[in-house]
Amino acid sequence: MKALHKILIVGTTFVLAATTGHVMQNSALYGLDPAAQPSFDPGAAKAPDVAEAAGGPGAVFPGSEAGERLPDLPMPAAGPRLGASPDLAQALPPAEEPASPGFDLDARPPSCAAPTLRAAPAASASVHLTVHAPCAPGALVKIRHEGLRLPVRLSETGDWSGIVPAMASDARFSLEMPGTNGPEVTLAVPDLAEVNRVAILSGSADGMALHGYEYGALPGGVGDVSAQAPRAPETAYGGWMAVFADPEAAMRTEIYTAPATMTDIRMTLETEVTPGNCGRDLAGAGARVLRGTGEAESWIDLSMPDCADASGLVVMPLPDFPLNVAAR
Repeated sequence: MKALHKILIVGTTFVLAATTGHVMQNSALYGLDPAAQPSFDPGAAKAPDVAEAAGGPGAVFPGSEAGERLPDLPMPAAGPRLGASPDLAQALPPAEEPASPGFDLDARPPSCAAPTLRAAPAASASVHLTVHAPCAPGALVKIRHEGLRLPVRLSETGDWSGIVPAMASDARFSLEMPGTNGPEVTLAVPDLAEVNRVAILSGSADGMALHGYEYGALPGGVGDVSAQAPRAPETAYGGWMAVFADPEAAMRTEIYTAPATMTDIRMTLETEVTPGNCGRDLAGAGARVLRGTGEAESWIDLSMPDCADASGLVVMPLPDFPLNVAAR
């Protein structure tokens, strides 16, 4: 990711709950739909395959030297809540993730093909990825991309395919298998300058939810783009949301994308107060891509209300997409 030009998270507003949210970043220098839209499932889209990398021994992947791995994101300035980890997910408080059912190294077939990862262009500056891992049927795996670790569940035949929003014009993806690293693949995304994009990483059990309110939309109304109403990448009505989550994954990622020419957008991070998160300090991370220019990650620290008042909603406003990146 490129250097941060501005802080991603600029403030906290509370709706129905009196509390505070704080945003921490690692560098100060860088930084209507008239009708209901169909839900977008990242695993449902299809596209032709144009690039492939196999994860067999000694494999060298496009654009890399032998043994090269994805660079990890730089760490922010030291803080009391974030550990010394160069990975967005690893920088958040540890959470135990149960073993993926259906994946047993001892029970796998005696001979099966090595996992593969293929990439093809997709709408809205995105990439259609296809995973084939016959030795890992039903496994929970992760797709690593620009510091993000996106959880996806393989089918009973060890397959998955879906749309992943690119966070870099030279988009590199790698497959993280249970207990080992898998193949990598790289694909050029020349239309990344045509969109603005924000990604939010949070704990699966924390209840944080990213919303994009378009054209003055109200919560739950037409133009409220979220995991509940995500739209598809091909939408002509505005932005869309990609959600990567699994009940057994410790972390979840939401990525909101809008055309770079679209200006009437209000973005928020909303957390319902529950007995499970009341009285806790919640941690998250975020990153943006503005007209093809990536910003370094920013860090989120949200203090929830006491459990004596375990109700309501905490709303944290996110900064608007700038009209002109060069003018910032």
